[in-house]
Amino acid sequence: MESGSIEAGYVSLPAYITNLSINAPSLKELSLTEAEPKNGDRRDLPIIELSRVFAELHVPGPFDFIFDKGEVASGAQFIVRQATIVPPDDSRQLILAAIKYPRFLLNARIKLDLSSDSIRRQVYDLIIEIAALRHPALRDHPNIVHMIGWGVDITWHRVPFIALELANGDLEKFIQDDVPMTFRNRQAIILDISSALWAIHDVGIIHGDLKPGNVLIYEKDARWLARLTDFGGGAGIIGTNSLRGRGTVGWRAPELRLYHENGEPLDPEYLDSIDMYSFGLITWFTLCQTTSPPEGSEGDRALELALQDFRNKSDIPEALKDKFCQLTEACLTKDAKERDAAVVRLLGSKDGKAAVV
Repeated sequence: MESGSIEAGYVSLPAYITNLSINAPSLKELSLTEAEPKNGDRRDLPIIELSRVFAELHVPGPFDFIFDKGEVASGAQFIVRQATIVPPDDSRQLILAAIKYPRFLLNARIKLDLSSDSIRRQVYDLIIEIAALRHPALRDHPNIVHMIGWGVDITWHRVPFIALELANGDLEKFIQDDVPMTFRNRQAIILDISSALWAIHDVGIIHGDLKPGNVLIYEKDARWLARLTDFGGGAGIIGTNSLRGRGTVGWRAPELRLYHENGEPLDPEYLDSIDMYSFGLITWFTLCQTTSPPEGSEGDRALELALQDFRNKSDIPEALKDKFCQLTEACLTKDAKERDAAVVRLLGSKDGKAAVV
């Protein structure tokens, strides 16, 4: 394999980005600037450096944004809207997609400048998410959200967006709305999530904000399929000593809460355990159909309450209750060093096929 190739096998995300940076310095430096508009038409202002990053990552685009159907989700760093987009090579093809773009603080009188210090975090997060979704080990994974392409919106600011495959909803809404779902399908969703965690941890990514709202649900092969999303604002890299995001209250591991509230340091060797705790909470929430988040999820009695709910849940086969209690106990222990990260490997596999349970 040639040095700098972006298809350098199933390498870690940092190595993957380093390889990309050899051919696309803007990815490393994040020196994203705008060119002068041609013929004075500011609406057609190209985002040259960002376009090069998209090209280096082989992301299709730019797609045209032709119809906005409204917001479907939002967070501190990003907004997601349902929209109709058109590919660059076929104006007759209409694609219904979820378009995701950074939550920039925009000035109505000043054109968006992607090189501005005030928005570099959002640009960085966008590129990290794109790089994660285009990583060879993740881009075709059945339990990772699929990216369709990129484009710019129809406003004067021409904000860049990424287009994702539109889901039927997210796991939180499905459980809260009591969408008909058998225990076997809820069990399969847990296996889907574990498979996605296996995959991202394998390439060195910590999700950092694992919650039902970041688990998208799709109808596929007569069942509901789960895909993990949102790898930008909260994601971290295994082996570092911090996460960029704060997580979501009610779904955080104890050490992540203490890190942000009291400044207690994180152990870089056990960052993946942060996702494991959240995975335990999602397992509890999904199989026991609790409130969101489960009552007491960040308290000292989280494990006790979870095990109690599992034992009282009548539609969980008795033969499986012990297994899920063991899984939950492994995930929800307060000590990150004792949290059994290997449990993901017992429940999922790299190709997304359930292995156990």
